[in-house]
Amino acid sequence: MNPFRTPQSYHGYPHPMDRTRFSHIAHRGLLLCNPAGSTRVDRAIQLLQLPPNATALDIGAGKCEWLARIATRYQTRCTAIEPAHPFAEEARGLHANHIASGLLTIIESTASDYLASHPTTTFDTTLCIGSSHAFETYHKTLDNLIKHTKPGGTLILGEGYWKKKPDPAYLKLLGGEESELTSHAANIQSAIDRGLTPLWCTTVTDDEWDEYEWTYSRNIENFIRDHPTDPDAPAMLTRSRNWRNTVMNGGRDTLGFGLYLFRAPG
Repeated sequence: MNPFRTPQSYHGYPHPMDRTRFSHIAHRGLLLCNPAGSTRVDRAIQLLQLPPNATALDIGAGKCEWLARIATRYQTRCTAIEPAHPFAEEARGLHANHIASGLLTIIESTASDYLASHPTTTFDTTLCIGSSHAFETYHKTLDNLIKHTKPGGTLILGEGYWKKKPDPAYLKLLGGEESELTSHAANIQSAIDRGLTPLWCTTVTDDEWDEYEWTYSRNIENFIRDHPTDPDAPAMLTRSRNWRNTVMNGGRDTLGFGLYLFRAPG
């Protein structure tokens, strides 16, 4: 279960929906493909305090907005791993200046393939924002990022959590299991248990969630209005409206999203 850039494939139509295309359309106009507001992102980056000639890795980088801001502030050499071509291609257009200057490299690859081919490469800071599905779970994401973070380096994660115990009816709508997420405090404790030091953690507000969710929904509604004969239209509308119903019926009070800044030991 991931509420951001990995909608479940929706079948049952003559033309199965292209889930990556759906997600890219749903995130039109959003540089940050999750509900974390720009001010929170800038604060996390400010607190990184990266040294000269630092390096950064972002897993599931989306449109590479985090890395672009890090490169701008610190002149850091950034590597983005993004498996979805539409997101990677949009990022290349958005951040062509950083690419041209050598501060940003965008690699279209899964996290597992990239890390398997770079088993000993470490970075001053590693990120995974709303993309822990790349490693299946939040805990595995922590384990993998730690391996590729220099001693004393930093990690930034964006992860969902339960604001309260999820109602069975909500979980059924969501298509997930309670065990897939924990609490905000448990997300922090999982890092502590692995030897990380929490430096700053925050959770998004209802207003930030609303802005994200309604932009997501509106983008699909507007696309189908403008492209009513698109072969994906029925499945897109079903997916989007089902998700909107899930958010309105329990999700807004149940699902949270946190940003977590940790320091690696060493």
